[in-house]
Amino acid sequence: MTRCRLFVALDLPTDAIEALELIQPRSVAGLKRIDLDQLHLTLHFLGESDIEQTKFALTSVMASSFSLTLKGVGHFQTRDGGVLWVGIEESEPLPKLHRDIAAVLAPTGFTPETRPFSPHITLARYQLRLAPAVIHEFLATQARFHLPNLAMNAIHLYSSTLTPGGPIYRREQSIELLGQTP
Repeated sequence: MTRCRLFVALDLPTDAIEALELIQPRSVAGLKRIDLDQLHLTLHFLGESDIEQTKFALTSVMASSFSLTLKGVGHFQTRDGGVLWVGIEESEPLPKLHRDIAAVLAPTGFTPETRPFSPHITLARYQLRLAPAVIHEFLATQARFHLPNLAMNAIHLYSSTLTPGGPIYRREQSIELLGQTP
């Protein structure tokens, strides 16, 4: 039984990554931009879990491919600072996929978070010492960000290794979604 820190996510198409790179906040002291190869939309953070059991459970996901629209930006505070993010326009297939994944993982002992699902893509993390003007500038200049029709055709299981330089993600499994995105 191999246990590691796991999460299930949607990856973004290359054109979306390129668009997000253009709106990431500028690098300043107290702010760390997320590396482009680590941008994703987390569906469930599983924490320390058995990787083989999780992989097997995820093969039961029977969801159709769909499209997402990225819309707007925001931030939230954490104990150490905060996060700057891009939002996801409300989409019926996304919360359904979130619930379906939780259901197939339940037999593994996974318990989903009790707070409401709030899909977003983290662009940067900041420390408490970051000047508030940097946050306000990002929110003001990117408030109208809109990127429609991103094809979501697979879910991915990632392992996450924490390092002093930040987490390192490794794709452990990909599950293709059914059908074609319109």
